[in-house]
Amino acid sequence: MKLYRIATERKNVEDVRKLVDVAFDGYTLIEANGQWQGTAEPSLIVEIVASAHDARLVLATALAIKVLNGQQAVLVQTLEVESELI
Repeated sequence: MKLYRIATERKNVEDVRKLVDVAFDGYTLIEANGQWQGTAEPSLIVEIVASAHDARLVLATALAIKVLNGQQAVLVQTLEVESELI
């Protein structure tokens, strides 16, 4: 399994949630404080645990969030994880 993490500016949160809802059954939203090019900004982190086959869907979702928030870039991280639902 993979943990995909999308870091974006914390704005349009409900619209971001709707975008992610359409693409994935489950995810976590984390409100954070970030730094971009020397400027502090409120951030939103979307964490999704999915298979490697979902990488394109994650990238498409990240691009949609980038456009929605009018950003130069959003950060996408991919981590190898072991997960199980208990």
